[in-house]
Amino acid sequence: MRALGAYHVRNIHECEGGQCGFHQMKVCTCKECNDDEVECEGTVYKTKNVVTCDFHWIAYQIECERRAEDADKIIHPEMGRGHLNLCEAHFTVLPQFRSKDQSLCRLHYMTSTNCGLCQGNMTWCYEVRGPQYHWVIDLYARLNIPVVPCVLEALQRAVEKRRAALEKQKTEASKHNRINMKVARVEDQVARKNWGKRQAVQHTYGGDDDEESGDDGSTVGVEVPNGDVTIISGRKCKCGSTEHRRTSHRACPLNKKKS
Repeated sequence: MRALGAYHVRNIHECEGGQCGFHQMKVCTCKECNDDEVECEGTVYKTKNVVTCDFHWIAYQIECERRAEDADKIIHPEMGRGHLNLCEAHFTVLPQFRSKDQSLCRLHYMTSTNCGLCQGNMTWCYEVRGPQYHWVIDLYARLNIPVVPCVLEALQRAVEKRRAALEKQKTEASKHNRINMKVARVEDQVARKNWGKRQAVQHTYGGDDDEESGDDGSTVGVEVPNGDVTIISGRKCKCGSTEHRRTSHRACPLNKKKS
């Protein structure tokens, strides 16, 4: 972090203390070399976004120094890395110095999460603060944004609709319906399990001993009486029979031993 703030951000990659240890000094130009070993002629590594303003450079360096002091809290001691999700990394890797699109994604992630938490507490707010309360109105008031009547009406309809849906789920008919659905789901699972046991289906794609079998790739279902195992295979015998799969079978007309 100290090398990043002092040298790398200004496109300086070699200093008295050494060089940047988190990237190669030469970049591949043929797009065929490995990242760790550049064998082609290549070009000198250059920082993508260079900070040219001295004021911003000092601010960036101060922020890097703060992060370096908290390295034991951010970087995992065994993995040797910090938080990789830039949207969630609002507490780690220099969020104030990211590009605008990444900063907007990060803020959108935080806002969506907080809105979801507020919406999840609407039942408590309805019971404690009354049916007229909505967290959106409170948010607008904190941001000094005027709330137009159409927004109030829409929020009120949403609150009433949500409350009616919750009350409907508490009725005896809804509870009985949920119980019936759970029972039916369990019975369906048991029926499927028993059906699979009764079928005794063996799926196979052939083995090493099926060298003489056909390779046309067609799927064959062999109905075997007396409750034997039904074989579903991707191969069939060369003679075209669906009762066996090998030419060495005694019923196969292509059996060499019979001739």
